[in-house]
Amino acid sequence: MEIRKINFRGKTIKDNRWVYGHYFVTPLTDEDSGADQKTGWFFLTGEKRHCISNENGAVFVVDEKTVSQSTSLKDKNGVEIFEGDIVRAVYQENEGGGWVSESKIMGIVKFDPYWGVKFDCKDGTQRTAQYWGESYKDFRAVEIIGNIYENPELLTSPLQEQ
Repeated sequence: MEIRKINFRGKTIKDNRWVYGHYFVTPLTDEDSGADQKTGWFFLTGEKRHCISNENGAVFVVDEKTVSQSTSLKDKNGVEIFEGDIVRAVYQENEGGGWVSESKIMGIVKFDPYWGVKFDCKDGTQRTAQYWGESYKDFRAVEIIGNIYENPELLTSPLQEQ
């Protein structure tokens, strides 16, 4: 059994770019985000900073409103899916273990404490994605088309064809 790596992303305050890695909150970083802790850290006034450290140990101060956790799943193009991503997919309705119908959806990815991943759909409904390992039970053709931080207008546009 493979242990799931917990990964986060956030947009840097310094230059508004996405960084990925371990998320933490601390008062021990400086405004020169991205500095290695051995060369650039100093104590501040105790004000909390939201940070992401990448696999090389560089630490970045990020906008806390953009911090989102990975679902550990990938879309049909092999792109890692994070909370806040806007996806389109084909949802397969199941009843009693049998396939009933399918519909196209567009929605925002969120965590659900029971199922793992939930989609808040553009039409006001919610769909859950049951999954084991890296496969979805009730969805197919899941594709990231943007995220709520950079593309909120997608939620007001017509549902695009698959």
